Formats: sequence, structure tokens, C-alpha cells
Amino acid sequence: MAPNIVIERQLLPRVDYHEESLTDCVTCAHIRLNGCKEFEDPEDDCRFQLLRHLCRDGEGLLNGVFFPGPETAEEVRFDWPECWSTPLDADHRNVLKKAVATALLPILLKEQRRISTNSAMIHRPRETVVRVTCDRCSTSIFPGSWMCRCCGQEVCEECVEEIREPARNIPHPANEDFVPVTRFTPEELNGAILRMSALVDPADGVVAPTADDRELRKFLPAELTEDIFQQMMTHGHPLLVTKVALRWEPKDLKASGICDVIDCQSGIKECMSAAEFFGGFGQYRQGRPIWKVKDWPPSTDFHKQFPILYEQFDSAVPMPDYVRRDGILNLAAYFPSNTVAPDLGPKMYSSYANRTEHNCRGTTQLHLDMSDAVNIMVFASPDPGNKPGSAVWDIFRGQDTDKIRQYLQDKGDFAGDPIHDQDTYLSEDDRRDLQDKCGVRGYRVVQKPGDAIFIPAGCAHQVCNLSDCIKVAIDFVSPESIIRCQGLARELRREGTRKEDKLQLHSLLWFTWLYYCREEES
Repeated sequence: MAPNIVIERQLLPRVDYHEESLTDCVTCAHIRLNGCKEFEDPEDDCRFQLLRHLCRDGEGLLNGVFFPGPETAEEVRFDWPECWSTPLDADHRNVLKKAVATALLPILLKEQRRISTNSAMIHRPRETVVRVTCDRCSTSIFPGSWMCRCCGQEVCEECVEEIREPARNIPHPANEDFVPVTRFTPEELNGAILRMSALVDPADGVVAPTADDRELRKFLPAELTEDIFQQMMTHGHPLLVTKVALRWEPKDLKASGICDVIDCQSGIKECMSAAEFFGGFGQYRQGRPIWKVKDWPPSTDFHKQFPILYEQFDSAVPMPDYVRRDGILNLAAYFPSNTVAPDLGPKMYSSYANRTEHNCRGTTQLHLDMSDAVNIMVFASPDPGNKPGSAVWDIFRGQDTDKIRQYLQDKGDFAGDPIHDQDTYLSEDDRRDLQDKCGVRGYRVVQKPGDAIFIPAGCAHQVCNLSDCIKVAIDFVSPESIIRCQGLARELRREGTRKEDKLQLHSLLWFTWLYYCREEES
């Protein structure tokens, strides 16, 4: 009898399952343990779905289990984006393909060697409805992994090496249960390597950040050209664009339902109506909590909740070809619509005025992002002294991150990473010490309504609102920042933060490559 591909959770039918002594995958085991499906993660299906083949004899009894190899793979169909900020052209295509090839070619060559040296390689269809991450370190999985044949747990190359290291004593079934998995067919992989190799110049290297006077460059929207922007992003320099025509009022947001607020100083969280939160703007009083709302709306698409504001944002944002969701130079825009794309915004960040005394914890504490970002202030109440409202930023160069981290670790007792944990705000004394003792001088920027600040990936930064402010921000991935983004992904895993890799950088790059290969062929 032909093998049956598992297309439903393994716990069904329950009787046959136990009689055949098949094991639950980790997802199904969790559901069985809890007795119902209400504990189920909607993005986590049976790990063996469309993967484990059950071979039965003529009487329907199980007499074997096997997993498909790369040669049996079927093509996965994707729903590609169709509308762009500007018409596609050869120049943009060439820039993107070369940038993607430079980043992905070493990874694909490594996968090619892995497939050629593992005869038991399993092929897993490329997922479209789930975000695939390592079950141990939460790093996104691309292009291959290792899977336990018994429980379906899937881990990255680095984690399987740690599991197999006796000294680490990591609990798991026998190491021989882990088998190699790839999401590439030999034909697909070899073809991509051949085409990428023709684009990559071995002499090309990472562009080193240039020396500068640490003064932030400022532009009007009409002054910032694509060439200037590319140069700034290539060298990892933040920049400021003034007089952006984007203004919103608290009254535009009062009817937006319920929001979760956090006190910037104490960290206390509460739930309040948007009308109450935004109604407090400009109402300064002694002892008022320093409430903030970040990443808002948290779960609803900004475009769906605020369609008019979204259109205004798209029309006003500087460098739309890089920044917008349909930006032709935004690599995050190439995710097919039938996949789980990262939610990079836009999102709103609103907060009451912060204190400026010695123990101030800031509005947004020191951190760095995995991708590029732009943040636009759209509203600010006059400050408590009735002066024009503003916020002050401290932005640091990417190459200074290790010095800042070491300074903080020498100064205090941190259980985790002092930057990635986003639990530190550098005081005036800290900034002075960093400059005098470590040679680290950041960009000190005052942001006012209509100011857009571009922060390249990897630049640590912190913010303190000096008045009640509303800002809108969006993340994007520029071709010039790919190598920095790769380094940040490796750093996150090395620091053991276990933060989920929602950017999915390598999948993002692969989809960009597939899109342009498809365009060329058609």
C-alpha cells in the first residue's frame, strides 16, 4: 500500500496512534497533556504534518515510517507583491540582487556541502503559514536544520552541536534521533549558487564606517537624494530630516479603544482607554505617572485601524522607496502575502513628558534594533515650562556598541545583556564617562514635531521625551544594511537573549532573490 502523508495532528485517531506506538511531536504532546486544543499555538502545527510517511501493508497495519528526501520535493507556490512605490527597473534589480547574493552565497554553499555529505537528508517543504524558528534559541531557520525523528523538535546547526556536546549535559533523547533537514532541492540550490556566484565579486568586502565629527547631518525632504541616503546607510550614519509634512493630534486617536500603558519610571503596567490616555496630553501636574504606549496598535494592522493616518504617513515619509511597505528598495517588502511576514510597522509611540533629574530612566531605554528604522514626531504639547515640545535622543555608532556594553558591565551587575535587555538609560555622568574613558561620543539630537530621525541597524539609542509626544515609526531593511543585520542576528544568539527572530532576515533575502529571478524569467 502507498504511504500516507500525515496531514492531521498525530493524536488523531487516538486508538490507532497508540496501537502503532508512534510518538507524539512536541506540539501534539502538549495538546494531549492539556486535554484540549485551547492551549494550542495557532502558528504551531503538528511537526510531522506533510512530512512523516506511514507505510502500511495490505491490511492497513503500520510496517514502517520514513521521511522524504530532497529529490521528492514539490514546488511551493507564493503570492508575490504586485504594487510598488515606483516602477521596477534594471538598476534597482541589479542593486538588490547583488546585495542579496553577497549575503546569501556563503550560506547556500555551506548548505550544498551539508546536503552532499548527509545521505539521510530529509526535505521539508518551505512553510508558508508559520514562522520557523529554532526550538532552543529562537533564531529563524534558514536554509537547513536538524530535526528529532521522535518528537519533531527542530533546532539550528549551532544548537544541535551544543546538544551533542557531552559537557553541556543538555537533556534530550539520543543524539542519533536528530537528522538533517533542508528546505532546498538540489536543483534549486545549485541553480541559485550558480547565478549568485556570477554576481559576487570576491574583492567586495564590508564597508568600514567612516570617521566623522559626530554632528548629525540634517536635510530638508527635497535635499535628501537616493545617492546621499545610500552613502549614509552604507557607513551606518544616522541622519535627521526636518519639516516633514506629517502632523497628528491627540483628538485623532481618542476613539481608538483600549491601550496598555507603562509607567516609564516604575515599569508598572495598566490598561486604560485611549480617550483617557490622550486626553491627559498637556495636563501637567505634580506626581503624574509618566505613561507611555509603545508599538501601538499592538496586534491590529496600522493600515486597518487608521487607514487615513496610514495614507498620510505613506505620502509624507522621506525616502519612500526605502521605507514604505511597498518600497522597491525595502527588502522586507518582498515577502509573499501567503507567508508570515514580520510586522515592521508603522507603529505609534506616545508618551507623557519625562523627568530630567539624576535618576531618570528615560522614555525609551538604551537598545538597538535588528533593522533600519525611521521615527517621525507628529505631535508635541508645550513642555511644563510652556516652551515648544521636544524629545532628546542619544544615538551611538554601531562600532561603539561593544565599548558601551563593556562599560555598563563593569559598572553594574547585569544578569543578561545590558543593551539587548533594554533596561538601562545612560545618564549625563554615564555619557561623560563614556567619552572621557572609552572615547565613545554619541549623537545628541533634539527632535521636534516634523522631524524624522533615521537610525541604521545596529546603532544603540535611547530617548527621553521632554514633553507629551506622539511619534510614528517604521522598520525597514536597506540593501546597505544587510551585513550589519546578519552580524546582529549572530550577536543576539551569542548573547543568549532568546528573543524571537521576527525579522527572518535570510528568508527575507531569499524571497527578494526569488522575486527578481521570477521577474527575469517572465
